[in-house]
Amino acid sequence: MPKLVVLIGAGASFDCVDAGAGVNETWRPPVVASLFGFEASKQSSYGSILRRYPRVNAAADEIRSTLRRKNMPLERYLAQMKGSKSPNVRQQYRQVPLYLQELLWRCSVDFPIVGGTKFNTLVARIEHRLHEDLEEVLYLSLNYDVLMEAALKSLYLNGFSNIVDYVPDGNWSLVKLHGSVNWGFPLFRTSDRSLSPHLLELGAMPDQPGQTSDNLMVLNSNEPYGDDAYRVQDGHFFYPAIALPIEGKSGFVCPPWQVERATSVIKDCKNFLVLGCRIADDDVINLLNQTSEVARLRVVNGDAKAGEEAVLNLEKPGLAFTRAPAPSGHGYLSGGFSYDVRTAFGGGFTSFVDDGALDEFLSDLK
Repeated sequence: MPKLVVLIGAGASFDCVDAGAGVNETWRPPVVASLFGFEASKQSSYGSILRRYPRVNAAADEIRSTLRRKNMPLERYLAQMKGSKSPNVRQQYRQVPLYLQELLWRCSVDFPIVGGTKFNTLVARIEHRLHEDLEEVLYLSLNYDVLMEAALKSLYLNGFSNIVDYVPDGNWSLVKLHGSVNWGFPLFRTSDRSLSPHLLELGAMPDQPGQTSDNLMVLNSNEPYGDDAYRVQDGHFFYPAIALPIEGKSGFVCPPWQVERATSVIKDCKNFLVLGCRIADDDVINLLNQTSEVARLRVVNGDAKAGEEAVLNLEKPGLAFTRAPAPSGHGYLSGGFSYDVRTAFGGGFTSFVDDGALDEFLSDLK
């Protein structure tokens, strides 16, 4: 029976509800470009969190101004902050993971109010196939938010209270390559649950905290509100285990054994569904190209143009996703991957589900 890999990016979280769901629009999950520059409707929500991190708040205008003036992607600016010779700029960078952790966790909790999300529908429809003609599904997430966990938890009653819960025994797994808002690693001992002392302690450190999966922990909290209590557990302050969206980043935050699990599924998988991401990171591209053959590929990235750009990002000479002109001159063939005008879907996650394209894709897995 076939296997399926579903790659999930920020665009899927942004477009995960339809008009019939009850949502709080002020907490709609952002795409990368709007993390530091947001419209007026988000100022009371996003802005309230940004103000809690003074160094990031102070840098926000410089970030927005530089991105506009130099037409620079945020990923490149963050890479420059991380590698700056100025210790003050590097200290600003250190607070960015804290800001993104709280922001995206709050979006996960407060954006959907009632009626579920498209992640619930995605998981439910794939679950039907798992009991008919699908052997296994790997949900490969590049997102920090916990919207996918919420969908899986509601169906499988998996509490995601431990890192091993992400890859349970069975026919599904969730691997979050770049980390998660509810993951952390112990940085220093403390019993104080307020934010300000933690920021002072963090600012006094000479270097950016290093991350290791050896002591990675799932934070025991569902609501990151008010003070800093959710980051203090077992007598330690836990720094966010997330890989910031910086240009040229490599390596994964999740434990190596989870990457090994993902690799084993990908090597034996011919079906790939991409939801809401540009697929710009080389480490992700190289991981996906562990497959020996691509029979079905569907990219849902807002519109057909953005979807085709993501397909082009996947291409590496001589690898499975690379396309070469077919002998007939129609379409492309390489490594089993046959280009089809339907590869890049002409809309977003919501329309992909509601217009029947998801069911069509699932009905023709190889």
